[in-house]
Formats: sequence, structure tokens, C-alpha cells
Amino acid sequence: DHYIATTNVKVTLLISFLTLVISGISIKIIEIPPPQNLSSIYYMVIMLGLLTILFSLTALANLIRVVFPRLDTKKTEDSLIFFGDISKIEQSGKTYYDLITSSDENKILIDISQQIEIVSKITSDKFRTLSLAITIIIWLVFPLLLFSITFLTIYNSVRYESQSKF
Repeated sequence: DHYIATTNVKVTLLISFLTLVISGISIKIIEIPPPQNLSSIYYMVIMLGLLTILFSLTALANLIRVVFPRLDTKKTEDSLIFFGDISKIEQSGKTYYDLITSSDENKILIDISQQIEIVSKITSDKFRTLSLAITIIIWLVFPLLLFSITFLTIYNSVRYESQSKF
């Protein structure tokens, strides 16, 4: 549980980073004045910026899935352990207590086993999705961000050179 909680904090930091990337690149793309003549550097900056935003959004969507995993449980009867089923019990804690004490040991063990299996599947899916998001960030967002900044710098220097000639 502690490992999952610390992972959620790391995911929050990655979400903040991606939000900054998306905002920063979007603002820079909007601020770029179009060239007076057809400029391949201009179109390269736009294309790289849009790809950076696209893959950042893809990673962001996966990170949101990590923080809010699917909690659907494909089961036939209500669980005495699953919080979603417990919250549906009407009346008070006494009703829940009566349900627990009236259940036989075998039924409770089966319920615990099913809940452990469900939680392990949810956790496994959570970390698989996190791994995918981190892979997208490392292999696509970082390089595209670097190229976007590089080409933006080149475009701005070429644009300022051409303006200073006039």
C-alpha cells in the first residue's frame, strides 16, 4: 500500500511535468509568427511541437489511468470485504457486523481470496500502465521536446538574422 501511495506521488510529478510541456510548447507554437516565404524550419518546428504535444497527451492519459485505475470486479455476489459492496449495506455498522459473524469461515476465505486476486490484477494493470507512460516519456516526449526546442531556437535565430538584414 505504501509503495502504491509513493508511486501516485511520482505520477503526480510526471503529470505536472507533462502539463508544463504541453502548455509551454502550445504557447511557443502560437507565438511563432509565420514566415514570409515557405520555410522548412518553420514547418519542422510546428510538426515537432505538435508531435511533442500528442505524445505528451498520450502519456498523460496513461498516467491518469494509473491514478484512477478500473475498480470493476467481475463477481457474482456481494463481497464482505470490497469497499464498494460494504458501502451499499443499508443501516449501520451493526448490520455489517451481523453479516460477517453469520458468514462461515470458508465463505470468508473464498471472499478474501477473490479480493486478493482482484486487487493484484488492478495493481498489475496500474504498474503496466505506468511503465507504458514512462516509456512514452523517455523515448518519445524527451527527444521530441529536445528537437522542438532546438528547431525553435534555430528558427528564431534565422528569423532574427533575416530581420536584421532589412
